Amino acid sequence: MSANAELIRVGAAQFAVGMNPEDNLAAIEGYAKEAAKHNVRVLLLPEGLIAREASDPYYAAKHPQRLDGPFVAELQRISERHGLALMGTVHTLRDTVSVSGVADDASKVERVEASSDDTRSANTFVVIDGGRATSRLR
Repeated sequence: MSANAELIRVGAAQFAVGMNPEDNLAAIEGYAKEAAKHNVRVLLLPEGLIAREASDPYYAAKHPQRLDGPFVAELQRISERHGLALMGTVHTLRDTVSVSGVADDASKVERVEASSDDTRSANTFVVIDGGRATSRLR
């Protein structure tokens, strides 16, 4: 490693995502607060962050939110409040085509041809840094 290389501290928040999105956000808030105390720059989160049920493998897909909805908005606030990047997946409605902070152009946003009443979901990997969603992948 060169003398000029920057080391980035990465943390993993492994927890059982539950059925209540607010409880899951509270858990993420706690992990982010603790990570920030230890100078973590990137916090990796579990899959299906919004809601899960152990006895129903399709629960997360049945309870999506818009990518620009309240869950991701709170992840953005947590990222900004603690000065770290968050990475994880959320189940989103497929009609969502943009999120605050991500340019709405063809190079960064997958355009989904869907009607406004499309209720299908997608497992979307998001990167939120400094309170902005910097990228996403479906």
